[in-house]
Amino acid sequence: MFSVLLVLLLAVAPVAVAVQTTADQVKDRESLKAFVLDAKQYLENLRDYNDVIATRETLREQPRWAFGDTYLLFLMLDGSISLHAGDRSFQGRDILDIRVDRGVATAREMMKVGEAGGGFVDYVDGVPKTAYSIRTKTGVGNIEFYLVGGYSKDLSSTPLAGKDVPPPPVTAAEVVDKEFLVAFVEAAADAYRGAYGTEKHEGLMAVRNAFRKEGGPWRAGNFYLWVVGSRGYIIFHGFETWREGKPFNLDRVDVNLNFSYQVL
Repeated sequence: MFSVLLVLLLAVAPVAVAVQTTADQVKDRESLKAFVLDAKQYLENLRDYNDVIATRETLREQPRWAFGDTYLLFLMLDGSISLHAGDRSFQGRDILDIRVDRGVATAREMMKVGEAGGGFVDYVDGVPKTAYSIRTKTGVGNIEFYLVGGYSKDLSSTPLAGKDVPPPPVTAAEVVDKEFLVAFVEAAADAYRGAYGTEKHEGLMAVRNAFRKEGGPWRAGNFYLWVVGSRGYIIFHGFETWREGKPFNLDRVDVNLNFSYQVL
């Protein structure tokens, strides 16, 4: 399997924060709010970007972070989902204009109450449900998003975030030698860095979706991109999303030297 590797170097000493209200303790509105606020404090106190990366897996731990229909999701400021602790397949979806029973635009409501300092959003999805949303950002990297708990709707019918991502000068299918490979990786680093570096990280999910699209300019068969942090935690994987948030051995050597990387 041929892949290309982008490396993100960001590291500071971590700070541990105890979680007071776990997912399995959520029984009502107030315990749901406490669960989300405790998660907010946990995320804001992370001081090592590698720990931020690892939260993609950490927040799936049961029953501490996920229990039944109680789990967290990161709703980006453009309405796309960065992390969905209940179902990875919903990550990268654009839910800005999704509506549920009674016509409630839940994503926009979650943004509205999140901007106002946090609040509940009541909605009906077959049965009455309640979510709690608050705007926050990671303690390092300043990734801003709405932290949401209690939103358990099936999102499989929502579209993927699809902001236009300019194709690279050399597409994945056109990489035939090291020179082309370097040009391809550098273009990917520029695209990823460009989306990550915007004030609201707009288009970051669209870039990830573009990198994953089979037959697109950024992926051809077993030729795909992935991004890791300086301690080896996988930020993005263009083929197997379940690897994101998990560690990778940076000392691993491919006997065919089939890896090229760019430091972001």
